[in-house]
Amino acid sequence: MAVRIEPALRHLLVPLADIHQHPDNPNNGDLDGLIESITVNGFYQPIIINEQGEILAGNHRYQAMHALGETHIPAIRVDADREKSIRLMLVDNKITRNGWDDGAVIERLLADLAESDIGLIGTGWNEDDLAQLVASSQEPLQFGGLDSKVVMNVTCDNADAARDLAAELIERGYEVDLG
Repeated sequence: MAVRIEPALRHLLVPLADIHQHPDNPNNGDLDGLIESITVNGFYQPIIINEQGEILAGNHRYQAMHALGETHIPAIRVDADREKSIRLMLVDNKITRNGWDDGAVIERLLADLAESDIGLIGTGWNEDDLAQLVASSQEPLQFGGLDSKVVMNVTCDNADAARDLAAELIERGYEVDLG
């Protein structure tokens, strides 16, 4: 089966044989989930390579296209020396991990898709994930009446923990001042 490539990307097609994985890429991903997504949704995001054909962003998309028997992949070639190549490769992996999901929005979107003809196939999520989100949904805690205000000072060991806690409190409907 040939992969559906987004028409706007077809002019970027490069032979897979001209590209190789960066030897220092530390990232490992869900290749099976990505193959399923590409099979269901098509290929819609080019990879980024340097002048030597080393993949800086899109290592798993490259692996998936190989596994699917494709011979070409949409790629954008950037001018990057070794240092810039490493920076781009690392930031592509790290910045995604620094974000967080809004559980309520994901739950709503998954519930909508679960009712579609093909369900959650191609999303990277499954019915168990949706059930877990639904089970963990919580209403914001309520203190006193509508005009009550509770102020708490919280200290966290590191910036990641502080960000995660703030995101959780905001998701539950609390006002957060990181000042």
